[in-house]
Amino acid sequence: MRYFLFDERFPQDIIGSVSFFNIRRGDFEQCCIGYKIDEEYRHMGYGRRMLELALKIITVDYGIHRVEAYILPANTPSVRLAGQCGFEPEGIAKGYVRMHGEWTDHVRYVYISRYQ
Repeated sequence: MRYFLFDERFPQDIIGSVSFFNIRRGDFEQCCIGYKIDEEYRHMGYGRRMLELALKIITVDYGIHRVEAYILPANTPSVRLAGQCGFEPEGIAKGYVRMHGEWTDHVRYVYISRYQ
């Protein structure tokens, strides 16, 4: 499931997106999240607003209880954004994904729904 963010002044231009994947229902009610904002729109509040709205949709409208974000430790802006939106670090996912031909570790951040 993917949502797109548009610039109000130029509604034809996508400036960011957030996606939910690996959605597990039943006793789990959890998923993973990925997000990105175009570089020229960073540090302007768009990412936080987008992430907060997306988290509310996935938890309230879809009943998801737990959302996981896997973030490279060096991705300071993403780490900061996740923290501002209520994510907490839970541990290291060793060799989580191959990037540029090498397996990389990511920190797993978790958001637990405050709406349930």
